[in-house]
Amino acid sequence: MLLSLFFSAIAFATPTPTVHHELKVQIQPELSRIVAQDLLTFSEPGRHILSLNKNLQIENSKDLSSTLIPTGRVQGEIAEYELNLQNEKQLLIRYSGILNYPLNEELLSGSITPQGAVLLSGLGWYPHVADLTLQFRLQANLPEGWSLVTEEGDKDLLDIDFVAAPFFVTSKNQSLVYLRKSDPELANKYLVATEAYLKYYSETIAPYPFQKFSVVENIWETGYGMPGFTLLGPSVIRLPFILNSSLPHEILHNWWGNSVYVDYDKGNWCEGLTSYMADHEMQSRTGQAANYRRSAIQAYQDYSSSGRDFPLREFHGRHNNVTQAVGYNKAMMFFHMLKVRFGSEIFQKSLQHFYQSKLFQKASFQDIQQSFESISGQHLESFFHQWVDQTGMPQIELISAWFSQGKMKVYLRQKQETLYDLNIPVQFYDKQGNLVAEDLISLRTKELLWKKKVSKKPSKIVIDPHHDVLRHLYIEEIPVSHTSFFSQEGELNFIAPSVYASQYENFGMQMGQSLGRPPVVSPDTRPVPENASFWLLGWENAHLQLVNNWGKDFQIEARKDGIQVGKMFYPASEYSVSLMLRNPAKPTQILAWTSAHHPDFLPRLGQKIPHYGKFSLVIFKSETNVVKSQWPTVTSPLAKEIP
Repeated sequence: MLLSLFFSAIAFATPTPTVHHELKVQIQPELSRIVAQDLLTFSEPGRHILSLNKNLQIENSKDLSSTLIPTGRVQGEIAEYELNLQNEKQLLIRYSGILNYPLNEELLSGSITPQGAVLLSGLGWYPHVADLTLQFRLQANLPEGWSLVTEEGDKDLLDIDFVAAPFFVTSKNQSLVYLRKSDPELANKYLVATEAYLKYYSETIAPYPFQKFSVVENIWETGYGMPGFTLLGPSVIRLPFILNSSLPHEILHNWWGNSVYVDYDKGNWCEGLTSYMADHEMQSRTGQAANYRRSAIQAYQDYSSSGRDFPLREFHGRHNNVTQAVGYNKAMMFFHMLKVRFGSEIFQKSLQHFYQSKLFQKASFQDIQQSFESISGQHLESFFHQWVDQTGMPQIELISAWFSQGKMKVYLRQKQETLYDLNIPVQFYDKQGNLVAEDLISLRTKELLWKKKVSKKPSKIVIDPHHDVLRHLYIEEIPVSHTSFFSQEGELNFIAPSVYASQYENFGMQMGQSLGRPPVVSPDTRPVPENASFWLLGWENAHLQLVNNWGKDFQIEARKDGIQVGKMFYPASEYSVSLMLRNPAKPTQILAWTSAHHPDFLPRLGQKIPHYGKFSLVIFKSETNVVKSQWPTVTSPLAKEIP
């Protein structure tokens, strides 16, 4: 079957491409072989670096001997050539070879198999010219019944990807779904969701820059996003939460990253902005945005305090938890603080200006700054410098707050040495807990006495109640979690009852081995440590009342026969529980408590608990998790009663 893909020029003007590829490709799945030719047309003669997979042989190499010269450099699987066009603007390359790599996300991605061909741009399956944008026309000779998915060749692109297989294809308006097995219900869910996201982001930013968006099932487990489509693995594509998490993120990348490109030499702004407008937006729709921001700040704080921090401008891509904390979490908060500073309208218009001015071009933080300055009329050099070029974050101290002569007076301080230009939300509440006033405090100096006229005296003030500022979190603001306990140094102090003592001791040894820390199991006839954290075991533990004392703000009551959480009671004979609490008088001291519905379940419980690290409370009914939650923040040094 010969399939030709050609896209006519769009109506509005775009920059002239620097190279055009006229590709003819034949796929031989049983041989894992590609046979192809590429006619490259350049806008002007010159010297370039061309790359191609090292397993692909250029068949007309004699004719090109003076034009295309191997450099001898091979980076991974990619061989480099020096291209020298003196007077001509065209070059025809015929090539063929075997492309059959292990389908493993840790390795080079792509292969030609009887189940399908996945040739991603990084594989070097076509002659790629460094530092030039491209357009292309593609003719593909595929097996009967196969369909091809690739980019739209009339746009100024950076790469070309090639995905083909015997797909079941469904479509609706601009949306398509390519599945390897017929599943009309799943396809319809993706079509409905895709249409909704395309409409939302088209209205928020600009019209969708491509003709269509496709959700494509891959041969192996991936979560890739390309211009105009996303490539999801067989298991990934069937996870129910993908529709509200990865899907909007990958669709939004068609605005940020796939049509406004990242100038990586000047820093990757794209992942932070996409995380903010997709992942954060999805959390906002369920009322979880403040918790999402708090978790992001906490993750960044953990790594910035460890000495592994680096400026946001030096972020290029995610490779580990540190790069994730900077490039995603810090960057996401950077964009949120711009929105807090200027409001939704200016924020949206600034991003629209940025998008329209840099469409199908490389863009940097400097370009974002220029758009926000153009729309807001403010100079933002210091704001961008402090968040993009500096490391760390500020620590805010609420020294005092009082009411006098019809005004609220608030005394704030920045505790760190380097001063920040901050816009900090503040809220005031009455005795019934009702919000009576709110404002935005501009804090640019070491200390500030801020005043606000109010109609009546409030009873309480809270600074940054919803975590709108990237700032140091006080320990009281961070929900204690299993990870909080796991990350502490020193011995694991387990305290077990005499009932089932051997099983609990084995549990302690198992957890110690899992966490890489020496366990010490003591009987509950001994007092708990005064200064160290400790782990209580069992429904029958003599110190169980401490769980109730330390957890009284969270409406929990632990007893021998079960645990009451709010209005729900979980019998000890049916449920297993694990929770973490802070000592109200000494927040650095943590109490852990774990009990199983039957002692035989303790080994399995020990396997499960490390996978729920971010939660304060987890409850299981046999193997099934029925509760996983974080405790709410009930105290903070940034909240004070007003005398």
